[in-house]
Amino acid sequence: MRGGVASFLCALVYVVACGSPQQTVLREQIHTCGKSTPHLVHGNDTGFGECERSGMIHREQIRACASFVPRPAEEVRRLLYLKDEPSALPSLRCVQDQDCAGANSYCKPVEPPGHSSYCHEGCSEDSDCSPGRLCLCDYPAGRCVEAQCRSDQDCGNGLLCGSFVGVHSSCVEGVEPVGFACQTPKDECANLWCGDRASGWSGRCGLDQSGKRYCETDYESCPIR
Repeated sequence: MRGGVASFLCALVYVVACGSPQQTVLREQIHTCGKSTPHLVHGNDTGFGECERSGMIHREQIRACASFVPRPAEEVRRLLYLKDEPSALPSLRCVQDQDCAGANSYCKPVEPPGHSSYCHEGCSEDSDCSPGRLCLCDYPAGRCVEAQCRSDQDCGNGLLCGSFVGVHSSCVEGVEPVGFACQTPKDECANLWCGDRASGWSGRCGLDQSGKRYCETDYESCPIR
């Protein structure tokens, strides 16, 4: 009876003695999505979903991303911190999306935001990205990210084509490089954030050379988006 109670408690709460010290989500939660909520961008269904149990973003089906380019000029000016300042600052390469060439190209501030800008090429479909990347729907246009799979159908056995953080890569345009790969039975984490409750889930769920997800706490920190 005592052994049964101990096993039951171990399955309910995370205790280092019950498993790997890096395990942050119960294993049955890591590999079972539960309810998948549509990952919306400005109310538009993207084909990506968010797992109820782990929070992992996965790609349920391949779908073109909605584009919100060009945005209202005032919205871009706010992002550039221009406010009432003139637009003819020498460090500004653009002040509105219309200054940028390409259907999915838009004006972005140089990180950290200041009085500098550049034209960023977004995407709407995977074909807009280079090989080995997919189009992750975002605002105002999709962005190309690393991908070892394109949808859940590539993974089989109930596993998902889900998100991970490229913890050994440099921050890209001020955000951590997020990629997609098939889950494996040996994964130790699922959400982009990991670690433990006491540390505020300060780790990042990365991918090792074998393709297994693990929790990395020693990495170059920058915002996840």
